[in-house]
Amino acid sequence: MLFVVAVAIVFLISFGKAFWQDYQIKKEINQLMQEKEKWEKNKLVSLEKLQEIKSGDFAEREARLKFGLGKEGEKLVIINSAGAATSSTKKEVKMSSASAFNPKNWWNYFFK
Repeated sequence: MLFVVAVAIVFLISFGKAFWQDYQIKKEINQLMQEKEKWEKNKLVSLEKLQEIKSGDFAEREARLKFGLGKEGEKLVIINSAGAATSSTKKEVKMSSASAFNPKNWWNYFFK
């Protein structure tokens, strides 16, 4: 009888150990799946941003917003913190090809 109890205890201990390992593995799998979903979302956001940057409208929009540039004949209205509005007409700026040197483009913009 003592032998049967000892075997039952050993069996229960090994079963409990296997159950605990199974629980830990499932928990780790769930964490890795959540991390995978997070990285997939980041990938999609990055791909969308890349497509936006590759579009022709991105460079024009950034030039308008960051540098206050505009097309020929457009009027630019700047509202300062005091609330006074100023207006100016932008001169034509030639967007040169990739072969042109960037500092030369800036020189042409400011001094021609």
